[in-house]
Amino acid sequence: MGRSIQNLMRITPGVNAITTGQSSIPSVNGQIDRSSMYVLDGVNYQATFFSNLALNPIMETIEEFKVQSHNDSAEVGGVMGGVINTVTKSGTNELHGNAYEIEQNDAFNARNTFLPSVAPFKGHTVGGTAGGPLRFPKIYNGKNRTFFFAGYQYNLNRSPALSYFRVPTDANLQGDLSDWPKQIYNP
Repeated sequence: MGRSIQNLMRITPGVNAITTGQSSIPSVNGQIDRSSMYVLDGVNYQATFFSNLALNPIMETIEEFKVQSHNDSAEVGGVMGGVINTVTKSGTNELHGNAYEIEQNDAFNARNTFLPSVAPFKGHTVGGTAGGPLRFPKIYNGKNRTFFFAGYQYNLNRSPALSYFRVPTDANLQGDLSDWPKQIYNP
């Protein structure tokens, strides 16, 4: 439903989304789309075989997001494209949280070129985050030094499988092809 770091990268200058089949992977400064490094809280979280995003963090848990392109420092060696640094939120001295629901439907969707009408779609994203201090009065003498932050998100999408193949009718299976839209040669 578009809530991804890769979609957030598109607002950065020099980043272009390359669509291949069902996915859209960003390309940084003209490099191939699978040549970037993803770093989450200082740890590489890149998929092993596909050189792509291995984990998509929840957008509400992101504190800082930065795209660095063409870095020649040794700490990010082996990267032709960009380095995408993501820092997640941490808890604070006060308890904070949020809950959200995002609904998407087909009311504003455009029609597929090959279909007569807009395909039905219903999408829901439900989630929330919470963060705060962990209090250990005997250990830390009442000083808050340990914090927690957690997030949860659930996606539910309902849409028909889009297929451009014709399913044969019972008459077609018996050899009657009179309802076929195009003329058939050498049946």
